Amino acid sequence: SSPPPSTTNRHDQHNQSTNINNMKGSRHDSSSLPSFDEMLNREMQSLSVQERSDVYEDINAISRTIHETEEFIQSNLFLLGLSLNAISFKPAFDLACQQNMSFVWNRSFCLMFLRARSFDPQKAAECMVGHFELKLRLWGLSLLTRRITLNDMDSESRKTYVNGGAIQILPIRDVAGRVVFFSMEKDHRQHYPTDESIVRVFISRLIWYNIMSIIQDDVESQKNGVVYIAYSLGFEPKADILEREVWLGADEVTNVCPVRITSFLFCYDDRKLEPMINVLAAGLEKTARCRFKPIFGDDKECKQVMMTLGIPVERLPYDMDEEKGEAILNNNNFFNKWLKIRKRIEADPNHEYILKDKLLGFNDIVVEKGQCFQTHTGNRRFRDIVESAVDAYRKSKEEAQQASKTKKVSMSSFKVEFARGLVNSVLTQSSVPMRFVKKVDNGIWEEAPIDEAVTKAKNLLHRIDLATKSQRQQSSKGTTTDPDHTKGKITSIPVDEDGVAGQRLKVRR
Repeated sequence: SSPPPSTTNRHDQHNQSTNINNMKGSRHDSSSLPSFDEMLNREMQSLSVQERSDVYEDINAISRTIHETEEFIQSNLFLLGLSLNAISFKPAFDLACQQNMSFVWNRSFCLMFLRARSFDPQKAAECMVGHFELKLRLWGLSLLTRRITLNDMDSESRKTYVNGGAIQILPIRDVAGRVVFFSMEKDHRQHYPTDESIVRVFISRLIWYNIMSIIQDDVESQKNGVVYIAYSLGFEPKADILEREVWLGADEVTNVCPVRITSFLFCYDDRKLEPMINVLAAGLEKTARCRFKPIFGDDKECKQVMMTLGIPVERLPYDMDEEKGEAILNNNNFFNKWLKIRKRIEADPNHEYILKDKLLGFNDIVVEKGQCFQTHTGNRRFRDIVESAVDAYRKSKEEAQQASKTKKVSMSSFKVEFARGLVNSVLTQSSVPMRFVKKVDNGIWEEAPIDEAVTKAKNLLHRIDLATKSQRQQSSKGTTTDPDHTKGKITSIPVDEDGVAGQRLKVRR
């Protein structure tokens, strides 16, 4: 028999619907809403201890994923089907099934909704039903069971998206491996239609395309969730119906798209925005509302807070105009490249594209040379791993050198095989997922061939071995860097392109 619908979740939906309805009407409706702090306190008190812990970990970029075995997936897919059958009124979903059953019940498609709702089949089913209802309203019956592409937008929306770049993703994930969406709020309004009756559909389509173009091709983002940054510094609120329709359109899409918003950071520097913050938070689905974090301050203060939350602030797509004291959107690099990739993918529907292979992750190890990569988290972590293996490397090398005197043992082969074992252990046994990458274009990365990873490990082992050996010799001989005692002595051990001391030893002539 089918399980009964979740009364708790239906109650949450009723509250959310009531919140949205309360916002409609005059421009002063937001004043009747409780403050954000009041809403958050009420929501947090309704959560279990485990749910509160999950909220804390998500906001603070502590990696948290559900282990998915095949048995676990099959069980939840079955329960999702039962939950969908238990929902009696779902006209858009039923139309989609009549139109293209294989699209609706595609395993990967259904898994997106389960992951978005932390494998709660009932919540996933309700999200799926809402997804098709909104898709039908935004895109029409002909696109109900098709992927939405850039060409499906009307010319005005497409022009806004392509030329504006006000909503985009960062070229690097956050410290928890999550895709980061960035929205420059002050640049939006100049592109909005002035007709209040269509502005919600206009903004909803833009956000729909942005989210779905990422989430449907990237399993990592489905599992880890995404971070959304609304950068509202310099934004002057009008508090009118047009503005409220934009916020409600954003809420509407994020509530029914199969995306798990693990952190929603709203940066602002004007207290007049706080009523609109209440409107935005009230319209969000409960789990997203608990992860909504307003950040008040100037650009420097907001960046400091975001850094503590694992955001790669150095890659935010804007420059500060020091004279005017305002942020200027800069989308000349990764955003334009990303658009070209999307157009190429959408021109060839059979082309498989995996987003996680294109963005640089915090724990990725860059195999290329260049001083700009020396401070990257993955490279520093890999350097620590190599340093911890140097003693074993030196001992094995001595044994290989002894064996080479009596047998035909190639020292070059030994070094390659040792490095290969190190690379394999990093890829398969590391406590955090790591991979070796190289840049193929501006902001676009791909996994490096294993031989290039082995070469990097071999060279790094050799350099660290030389550096530690030289340091021990200095200590044993009492070598000093005093100017009167530098002739013929080591005067500096520079940092190389990977940040490793001792690649080249400078000798005073």
